[in-house]
Amino acid sequence: MQNKGWVKLWREQFTHEVSERKPWCDGYAWSYLYSQANYKPGIANFRNQYIPIERGQFVTSKLKLQEIFGWSKKRINSFLTSLEVRGMSTNRTTNRFIMITICNYEKYQGIEDENETTDVTTEGPTEGPTESQQSDTIKEVKNKRIYVEGSTELRLASFLLEEIQKNKPDFKQPNLQAWAKDIDLMIRRDGRVTDRIREVIVWAQGDSFWRKNILSTGSLRDKFDRLELAMQEKSTQGSDRTTQYQDLTGRGSA
Repeated sequence: MQNKGWVKLWREQFTHEVSERKPWCDGYAWSYLYSQANYKPGIANFRNQYIPIERGQFVTSKLKLQEIFGWSKKRINSFLTSLEVRGMSTNRTTNRFIMITICNYEKYQGIEDENETTDVTTEGPTEGPTESQQSDTIKEVKNKRIYVEGSTELRLASFLLEEIQKNKPDFKQPNLQAWAKDIDLMIRRDGRVTDRIREVIVWAQGDSFWRKNILSTGSLRDKFDRLELAMQEKSTQGSDRTTQYQDLTGRGSA
């Protein structure tokens, strides 16, 4: 978690009903959330998942907030909802984390001194690189395209994994970020349409030959044209057999 730098606290921020109602409870919780927001855009390492964040945002979990405030899950949900209703924050929740965005952060915080920065929120193993090494690691991550949860690329990569695991439940968990990159290249460079990619994935994993050969997004991208041709050929063969059957039985004729 962040433990460096400082933030500005304006009295106006505490005139909301949330702060006035329970100044030593909800007011403290609001101050904590506000202080955790990142001063600059960056990459948050939350339990070994790299997540792009903007100024005024931070990543945590409801369980972590329960531990910090000593509240129940119900009260955490109620508090976060009340902040959204009053326009104090917006909260994007996934099954692994919650992204909290402080509304009016720009108004209250302002940019006066570039040295007034806070570290990007991280949560994960305490053992790891030194602070300077960690900074270099974050710079490297910034130069890479990170696919966030819910993105088209990551969803299609996960979809392929799910289809593979239907045929082989013990299939080894891949690097989904690397898989998502292949999907990204298929869309941006190869001009593939997302719906068509999904169709090809379903067909390939349902075919006795191709299911053994398409075991990554890399092989999917490499063999995509051949897969489409094979799909078309199988479809044509099926259509031809139907026509032959109708001719032999006399069905389908006027």
